[in-house]
Amino acid sequence: MSTQQTSQDNPLAGFGPNEWIVEEMYQRYLADPTSVDPAWHDFFADYRPADGAGAGAGGGAGPIASPS
Repeated sequence: MSTQQTSQDNPLAGFGPNEWIVEEMYQRYLADPTSVDPAWHDFFADYRPADGAGAGAGGGAGPIASPS
């Protein structure tokens, strides 16, 4: 079975091998929106990383629960 991701599913799809740069800028935007060019503000305002993207370098889903 083959699953195709559309640009609607993955807003980074159009950036190809440069996806990591956008993700890095997004992390900077989260920390300090003035640290990225204002041209990116509209993009990042609606951007939601898919499939855990951004969970590395400073982003994340919150604290990890310890096993009981």
